Amino acid sequence: YFKIYSLSLTNRMPQANLILEKNIRQPRSIAVEWITNKLYILESDLARIDMFSLDGKQLKTNIVTNNLHQPSSIAIDPIAEYLFISDEGDRDTITAKIFRCLLDGSQCKSLIDQKLEQPSDLTVDHIKQRLYWVDRAHDHVESCDYHGARR
Repeated sequence: YFKIYSLSLTNRMPQANLILEKNIRQPRSIAVEWITNKLYILESDLARIDMFSLDGKQLKTNIVTNNLHQPSSIAIDPIAEYLFISDEGDRDTITAKIFRCLLDGSQCKSLIDQKLEQPSDLTVDHIKQRLYWVDRAHDHVESCDYHGARR
């Protein structure tokens, strides 16, 4: 079992609060959606993304499972209501991709699927609405807008 705790950074003596204890096999990436207080967890072994409320009361598993093979990272822009996912594919028959979905896991769309081998470490610039990632195979950082353009 994996446990997820939260800490208040405003308290002088922060105390860890258990918010989730679940049988999570291989959590590889997490992202917090701070507007509605949701936590997204990428489970790479199961090739899925789960969503939990930060108070631990709501749970929605498998919000994204389709077209995921070796997911490696997630990032969220809660203002634009987008969830971004990087997937390394399998190098032989399934190409690496970066997807954009709505926060509920619907309307997933491939943004990047060319000149990409090992995408990881997604992060977003909420102001400029750009997505950044590391391609470990090429040892560099790249970016694009939220529609996959201006790479």
